Amino acid sequence: MVKKHAAKMTFFAHLLALKTRLLWSLLVFTMAFGLCYYYAADIYRFLLQPLADYYQQKGEQRYLIYTGLSEAFFTYLTLAFYSALLISLPFFLCQLYLFLAPGLFHKEKLLVLPYLIITPLLFICGIIFVYHYVFPLAWSFFLS
Repeated sequence: MVKKHAAKMTFFAHLLALKTRLLWSLLVFTMAFGLCYYYAADIYRFLLQPLADYYQQKGEQRYLIYTGLSEAFFTYLTLAFYSALLISLPFFLCQLYLFLAPGLFHKEKLLVLPYLIITPLLFICGIIFVYHYVFPLAWSFFLS
């Protein structure tokens, strides 16, 4: 099978296309990071809810404290980074596919496309599973 090309691109045209896709990905990541940092305290509270539920079942009231002056800032910064990475990853993968797709055969595109759809869905299902089932078991194991 002969590959049909609409137009051949030069090496620098490929680099320019890659740069454009990376800049868009970086822009989306930066916007997601800003949004996640704004809501970092809420995200932190949400992630610690299984621990609070564990202590509530035992009838105890516990508080988390910071032992360093900058510890809360760096905790929220790290949390915002990973949350933004989680949010912007589908966009980044889409940009990667759009960059690579012109070089693929039609059959190869049909093979890759289901993976691009199912991978984020399975990842989100894994996150939900860990949050609802693994976190409570882990907290009860580590605190016993």
